[in-house]
Amino acid sequence: MSIIKVILIGAVSTYIFFGIVIYFIQESLIFFPEVLGERYQYRFESNFVERNFQVSEDVTINSIHFKSDTSKGVIFYHHGNAGSLARWGEIGEYFVQYGYDVLIYDYRGFGKSTGKRTMKDLYGDGQFLYSELMKEYPQEKIIVYGRSLGSGIAVRVAADNDPGMLILETPYYSLSDVAVRHYPIFPHKYLLKYPFPSFRHIRKVPCPVFVLHGTRDHIVDYESGYRLFQHAKGSIDIEMITIQDGGHNDLMEYDLYQSTLKRILLDSDL
Repeated sequence: MSIIKVILIGAVSTYIFFGIVIYFIQESLIFFPEVLGERYQYRFESNFVERNFQVSEDVTINSIHFKSDTSKGVIFYHHGNAGSLARWGEIGEYFVQYGYDVLIYDYRGFGKSTGKRTMKDLYGDGQFLYSELMKEYPQEKIIVYGRSLGSGIAVRVAADNDPGMLILETPYYSLSDVAVRHYPIFPHKYLLKYPFPSFRHIRKVPCPVFVLHGTRDHIVDYESGYRLFQHAKGSIDIEMITIQDGGHNDLMEYDLYQSTLKRILLDSDL
């Protein structure tokens, strides 16, 4: 056997080996949960209640429900791919200043939430909590908010319902699109268990959509969020707010982000 054949066989074998490894460890590449004990006590400055939603016999979704003094409605917040409500609760608390209640929850395996994750189940949990919110708020008073990983769930929830507004922070065209940029040599169509194809659902969203994305986002490239916007533009009521030099985790620090939220939340007549 020639040296070239040996090299080629070795290269192909290595490629296949690492493809198999990535397939089986992809959960650890996508999700970075912080697990909290059942007795963990949340502490926030705003008025809140801790709520557990029993999705099924073995699945409990833990959430924080912040209450505004003069509620205009509720923001249903879907957070990113790391941490737990111990940290994300502080982000959710930020939105109370705009006069809305906020429900923010942990995905399965995050914080105090239990259950095994699949993309179908993550979609289902989002819908379950939305349905519970509809028992307390009119749909037109529900704002669906998705950040980073959570944007994929938020888009699907908004598409399957009729909320008052959808806000997407650092969203992606699909998670496959993000994976291609980070691991370009592998066939993500066949390997990825969580493709989160937001582009398939975005055109079905019946409410106004606002997309906020920074140009220096190295986790979810600006181009992926812009591609989602372009895909939906002309089909739905959608606006993209580009934050120059904004990264993935610092958009709150920018005046444009704050003024946009003030415009669409504080000054809106939802």
